[in-house]
Amino acid sequence: MATLALFIYRLLGTILVWPLAFFLKRHPNFKGTIAQRLGFVQPETPTGRRAIWIHAASVGEAKAASCLIKAIRQRWPEVFIFISLMTAKGREVSCKMPEVDLVFPFPFDLFWVMKGYLLKLMPCAILVVETEIWPNMLLAAKDLAIPVVFVNARMSEKSYKNYRKVSRLLNDILNQVRRARKKSKFAKRRFVTYCNY
Repeated sequence: MATLALFIYRLLGTILVWPLAFFLKRHPNFKGTIAQRLGFVQPETPTGRRAIWIHAASVGEAKAASCLIKAIRQRWPEVFIFISLMTAKGREVSCKMPEVDLVFPFPFDLFWVMKGYLLKLMPCAILVVETEIWPNMLLAAKDLAIPVVFVNARMSEKSYKNYRKVSRLLNDILNQVRRARKKSKFAKRRFVTYCNY
C-alpha cells in the first residue's frame, strides 16, 4: 500500500509540477526561483569541505535554527553550511546570518530533482527544522546514505490529523530513513549524536 501511495505521489508530482511552476512563477515566494526549484540551476558547492544542508520552511523556522547554526559553526568552523527555505522572507532573514555560507530556495519535492541536488551538494548530513516531511528528499538521502535529522520537530493537532491520513506512507519512509542513518558513510557518529541532542 505504501509503495503504491509513493508511486502515485511521484507520478502526480511529475505531472502537476509543470502547470504549478507556471502559475507560481509570479508569486512573491517563487518569483525568480523556478529554475532552481526544478534543479535546472543548482548552488555552487565548495571543494574539499564537508557540507551540511539545513532546511527551514520560513522565517520562524530559520530563527528557531539560528542558535543551532551558531553552535555548528563554533564546533565545526570548517563546515560549509547551506540553508534552503520555501519563502522569500525566510531567505532574506537567513542571508543576514553570518554563520550561513549559502542560501537557496527549497527545490520541488521530485525524486530526480532531490537526487540531483544531493549529488551536487553531497552534504554529510541534512537537518530538517520542525516537521517538514518531504518523501522524495528523504528517500533520495536514504539512497545516498546521507543521514537526516529532524530538529525541534513538533506537530499541531491539525497537522497530526492530516499526517494520520498518510501515516502508512510516512511510517514506511521514516523507517527507511532511520535504517539509512545507521548505514551512513558520510557523517561521523559524534556529529549525528550532537544534532540529536
